[in-house]
Amino acid sequence: MPDRFPAEDRVAVGARRDELFASLRELVSRHSPERAERLVPESFGEVDDARLANLLAQTLGFDVVERQQILETCDVRRRYELLCDLVQFKLAMQGAVGPSGAGQVH
Repeated sequence: MPDRFPAEDRVAVGARRDELFASLRELVSRHSPERAERLVPESFGEVDDARLANLLAQTLGFDVVERQQILETCDVRRRYELLCDLVQFKLAMQGAVGPSGAGQVH
């Protein structure tokens, strides 16, 4: 099944997909470094971008409203932007947790 977005967005979507995987690797590495090493975009090379965005939205543990927002967004590029933003937020929130409050996000 071919991706359903304008050809001019392919480069931008590819860049966002790479950015998302980098953020996901960082997130996973905080809990399971050995699994993070195996999380590479090439593993999903045969999955079209729209389908991958849907899969990630449904499996990454977002709350219902966040998940629905991603799934209802028609623009694939925007879906990846939302996914990147949400994963970055999760990373920031994890960085905020600490025994002395160091690194707290305000």
